[in-house]
Amino acid sequence: MIIEFIVLGVPQAKGSMRPFAFQRKDPTTKAPLFRRNRKGAVQPVLATVMIDSNQNLAGWQQVIAAGARQARNGQMAAQKTPVSVKFEFVLPRPKYLKDKPAPPHTTKPDFDKLTRAVCDGLTNVVMGDESQVNHAIIHKRYAAVGEEPHAHIWIECVDTIAVVPVPVVARRRKTPALQTGSF
Repeated sequence: MIIEFIVLGVPQAKGSMRPFAFQRKDPTTKAPLFRRNRKGAVQPVLATVMIDSNQNLAGWQQVIAAGARQARNGQMAAQKTPVSVKFEFVLPRPKYLKDKPAPPHTTKPDFDKLTRAVCDGLTNVVMGDESQVNHAIIHKRYAAVGEEPHAHIWIECVDTIAVVPVPVVARRRKTPALQTGSF
C-alpha cells in the first residue's frame, strides 16, 4: 500500500510540552472542589494537563489526518506492519529573498519536530503508531517563487522485509595444548 498526498498550509512543528494546572470541578454540580490539608486549611483541588507550546499544532494534525483518510481510499490502517515514509516540508519564503534562488533551509523549525507533528497526525489513520516507521527521508526547503507552503507526504507499508544473509566465517577452534610431565 502506497499513500501520497499534499497538505496545504504552513507546516507546524511539535513543540515542547508544558504543564497547565486548573481547578477540578464536581462532575454533577460543576462546583469547584476543595479539600483540607494536614493543618486543616481549605485548599482547591488542582489537576494538571500537558499541553503543547505550539497553539497551531492541533489544527495542523487534523488537516494531516483528513488528507491521509482521503488518500488511503478506505484501506485499513497498517497496525503492525513496518512503514517507510518520505516527508517534504515546503516552508514560507522569506521576503528578503524576493526573486533570488532560495538557500537551503537551516533555521527553525527543526526537521525532527516537523516529523513528529506529522507522525502524530498519521497515528491511528494510516499506521497504528509512529514506532512502526523504520525508514524515513525528510527534506525541508523554502518555497520557490509563487509556490505556497505545504507538506508532501509519502507513506509505504513494507509488507516484506528483505533479509540480507550475513556471511558466516568459519573459525578454527583452539585445542588446548597437551601438557606433558607430572603435576
